[in-house]
Amino acid sequence: MLPNHSPVAVAEQFGTLEALFPGRIDLGLGRASGSDPALIQRLHHGRDDVPFESQIEELESYFDDPAGRPVVVPAAGNRPASYLLGASPDSGRIAGKLGLPYAFAHHIAPDAASDSIAAYRASFVPGRRELPWAILATRVVIADTLEAARDAALPSVLGQVMARLNGRSDPFPRDEDVPPLASLPRNVRAFIEDRLAAHVLGDPASARAQVQHLMTNAGADELMALTMIPDMRKRHRSFELLAAALQN
Repeated sequence: MLPNHSPVAVAEQFGTLEALFPGRIDLGLGRASGSDPALIQRLHHGRDDVPFESQIEELESYFDDPAGRPVVVPAAGNRPASYLLGASPDSGRIAGKLGLPYAFAHHIAPDAASDSIAAYRASFVPGRRELPWAILATRVVIADTLEAARDAALPSVLGQVMARLNGRSDPFPRDEDVPPLASLPRNVRAFIEDRLAAHVLGDPASARAQVQHLMTNAGADELMALTMIPDMRKRHRSFELLAAALQN
């Protein structure tokens, strides 16, 4: 969420990480606020008039040879792998123009995936990469049965509902605190079903088919599975089932 931070500070932090762990650091650059308006105002400090693309270019410059620029230690010479995060054709075009890999947030804007990745590929200019690379980030919850997968996904989905209703982000409820869906108002149930429909959700065989369909339709090169399950055992099991399903 680059607009929330000084590019110099981000360069210092990620240059330090890259110096400590060479080749193991990914730097994702997004422009969403990710917070409530009052906190955003405190974070931005008058930087709202700086275009996102310019912020990225400034940040990237600190990892280059510092000749003629302020030296940001230890960013100079310690460049992490940068990715542009987005959820629209506009963000795809920026990623392409800058020659960066592009990670599309399918879980935020599922209907814009193919258009955004197409815009990225059409506008790509070799830069940090010689060829475009598109990642599709989407919510994935897998269990032995569809019913078990739905149950595992419900706490995080309900947490999104409560965030909408309360205007704040609280910790996800525990499994035992999730009320029966029939007890919830109709509009809340409809919101939950809409969110679940945007998941890759089900048993391994159906999940494999869903992933293949999403990746082909979006034109993506890589899947980023967002498995929002508060129960760590169920989360690990979901990743194990996904890995097995995609290897077969």
